[in-house]
Amino acid sequence: LAFFEMDTPDPAIEDYDLTVLSGTVALDANVIARTVILSHAVFCASPEYLDRHGVPQQPEDLRQHKCLRLRTPGMRLRPMTLIDPTAGDRQLEVDVPAVLIANNTDTLLRAALEGAGISSQPVELLVPLLTTGRLKRVLSPWLTARLSLVAALPSRQFMPARTRAFVDYMIEHTRKMVADLGVDAPPPVDAASPLAPTSAV
Repeated sequence: LAFFEMDTPDPAIEDYDLTVLSGTVALDANVIARTVILSHAVFCASPEYLDRHGVPQQPEDLRQHKCLRLRTPGMRLRPMTLIDPTAGDRQLEVDVPAVLIANNTDTLLRAALEGAGISSQPVELLVPLLTTGRLKRVLSPWLTARLSLVAALPSRQFMPARTRAFVDYMIEHTRKMVADLGVDAPPPVDAASPLAPTSAV
């Protein structure tokens, strides 16, 4: 079993029975893949930060705030594309300056919890922190990304039964866990829909 992040240029899926990775990673046409879950990311900040700096009311207000940005290695920082799900996924591009740039979400989440600024985070990571009040969502209903997690397997004639059983369990457990969050949870996944251009297990 292997896990790869979205900035992995060429994951060696053929070397593993099962690989879990972001849906943004390009896969070979021969790879068999199943979508584990669909999700989205939103803006959040600590109550202490918002008390000191105020609550942004519209996306353009981010230019006057301390923002915590994710940048993958080898990529330059670009304007953020925000999505309004209440207006047919209308998109808005905003040039958001950063006071902190990191290449992983954990660093940015810890910084947000410490009051360093506004961060974009996957909603399933945020729900426990939102419900306890450690973080607050800002600029609702805007989303910062739509996300997916994929389970990929090499294209083999005989797939081990234990691998298939583990994939089925992982998908069922993950979707139930997110469904149980109850607060701003992502939409359910159509299990019959494969992730193009790969084939469904």
